[in-house]
Amino acid sequence: LYTSQTRTKDGITVKVPPQLLQLVSGPAHKNRQTVITLQTGANDVRWGDWLAKCIYAACGTDADKTAAQTLIASQQLKLHVALAGLVVAEHGTPVLVGGVYDPFFGSAAYAGAYGIDPAEYAWLQSMIADFNTSIQKTANVYSGYGVQYVPIALTSPDQIQSAADREPFHPTAVGQAAIAQQFLAALNKQ
Repeated sequence: LYTSQTRTKDGITVKVPPQLLQLVSGPAHKNRQTVITLQTGANDVRWGDWLAKCIYAACGTDADKTAAQTLIASQQLKLHVALAGLVVAEHGTPVLVGGVYDPFFGSAAYAGAYGIDPAEYAWLQSMIADFNTSIQKTANVYSGYGVQYVPIALTSPDQIQSAADREPFHPTAVGQAAIAQQFLAALNKQ
């Protein structure tokens, strides 16, 4: 969302501008957006790494807590920059900012099936809560400009890829549809 990336295809490497820059100044900007949805940062706080650490080792140490809080604070700053840019560039366009979902559906038993013990699960739950609080507080700063926080919940295993999949704990197509429905429900309440 915030940084340039490089893509290589057929031996040709191209630098791709940040997604946010493409949104506010690229071809899509010529046709004004009617709504913008922003699913922020689980990858930016290295969520997959934390899950892997909890599954394959131990997590929730003091060092983990400090690192997680630092990553959440960094993501919060990036979200402020993104929302400020969107408010200026897309004045009046609703911006819906989604929270982070629990990949274990609120179930310590489901997490336990992956080898995550109750203390580790409690730490993951606190990290999800802290991250969502950070996202919500940041979105609330811009609420007078059409920005709204949308809590996201996925509720069944068919909505999330398993730990063995290529993109572990990312939403499946069914999960993406559930997230889209939650964004639509929030938009319809406006």
